Amino acid sequence: MKYGVEVWRKAAKKISRAWVEKIVGKTLAETKIGSADISVAFVGGKEIKKWNNLYRKKNKVTDVLSFSYNEKPLSGEIIICYPKALEQAKQKGWGVKKEITTLLIHGILHLAGYDHEKSGREARKMDKLQNKIFNLCLALAV
Repeated sequence: MKYGVEVWRKAAKKISRAWVEKIVGKTLAETKIGSADISVAFVGGKEIKKWNNLYRKKNKVTDVLSFSYNEKPLSGEIIICYPKALEQAKQKGWGVKKEITTLLIHGILHLAGYDHEKSGREARKMDKLQNKIFNLCLALAV
């Protein structure tokens, strides 16, 4: 498996590129994606709200957005709202790295073509795979 990962940490200085690469690598291995080129950006609420409104016509802060560039090799951008991840982590009673793990996996699955908004069946399929990969990544998320 061959993959490249770029990490932009505008809003999350404490998140290391090496850690993000491990989560991305594990997710790609479990989805059997041979190669990928993924950019991951950590931004604040204002910025992700702007992108969410521009591309999804939803004028609100969201936790993660995925933008696919093409299909072979898998390539795209994942934008994570770090303050939203912190908020959700507190609500769930776990650390921000666990929440970011969930968001990274979710974003990569979207890049790979999974879409929980398509149907209930697709949502269950994506959720099952996301949970499986999350459990495999737990040791990395502490």
